[in-house]
Amino acid sequence: MIVTCENCRTRFHLDDRIVDEQTKPVVRVRCSLCRHEFSQQVVGATLDQNIPDAMPGIGRRAVIAVCNQKGGVAKTSTCLNLGVSFALMGKKTLLIDFDVQSNLSASLGLHEQPSLYEVIYDRTHSIETVMQKTRFDNLWILPGNSRMALLTQRHGNTERYQHLLADRLGSIRDSFEILLIDTPPSVEFFTLNALVACDLAVIPTQCEYFSYQGAEKIRRIIEAINRNGNRNIDYRILMTMYDSSRLTSRVLVSKIRGRYGRRAFQTVIEMDEKMTESQVVRTPLIYHDKNARAAKQYVTLAKELLGAE
Repeated sequence: MIVTCENCRTRFHLDDRIVDEQTKPVVRVRCSLCRHEFSQQVVGATLDQNIPDAMPGIGRRAVIAVCNQKGGVAKTSTCLNLGVSFALMGKKTLLIDFDVQSNLSASLGLHEQPSLYEVIYDRTHSIETVMQKTRFDNLWILPGNSRMALLTQRHGNTERYQHLLADRLGSIRDSFEILLIDTPPSVEFFTLNALVACDLAVIPTQCEYFSYQGAEKIRRIIEAINRNGNRNIDYRILMTMYDSSRLTSRVLVSKIRGRYGRRAFQTVIEMDEKMTESQVVRTPLIYHDKNARAAKQYVTLAKELLGAE
């Protein structure tokens, strides 16, 4: 673990064995250069150390974008399993697949179904007819397909292009309590549209450095949208794919909590082989195995977002 002296700013390594053996959240350290003594926060093996107070809940209705510039951080898994958790809690929920790869749609067995592209360019379709009721209670989906890639070509340079999704969701927004938008690993057309349309951005970040950097880029974009568009988009950081046996995971949790404070969710999503199994059989994790560790954590995350006990 890297430690910086408060007095002389010298950086040095704290023996990992000391970190792993710590049972207290703070350890006293003496700088080997200037001999200054100071307290250093340490991440132990558990996740409940120095967790800040919870943020207020999202209220009765919300549009939530799930985004990170980095791929492979569990965006689609989060969108699906968080949406299912809301639906199980009685919330009428719409999943929006706003990614050309359409993995969210595929995870529910849907392939190349009409999407927002057809809503805009095919007069025989409306957003009401394109969205579909899933086989799960209280859960609908607005599918994605490969033709959505043409939206960038047709609208990428037009005025207010970043409002395309928000404008189309206007007619159905009040029909649902929760709308969850899945996005591609980028900060271009689709992610910008999702951010402009949402009330809250959930930014999943794997417990590794490059994923953390991707979350930082999304944060800066949100702040720019808020400044330039007189918006008040909120954002929260969700730590995913956590492995308590790895020191790097524990250090990144500490770093993220220190950087984002209350904006970092108290709930952390751990690595879970059952998640991979559920993707293979195209079934949300909680329906594949309700006792799976990550399934319970997504339910806890939904309760945290709602401000429920």
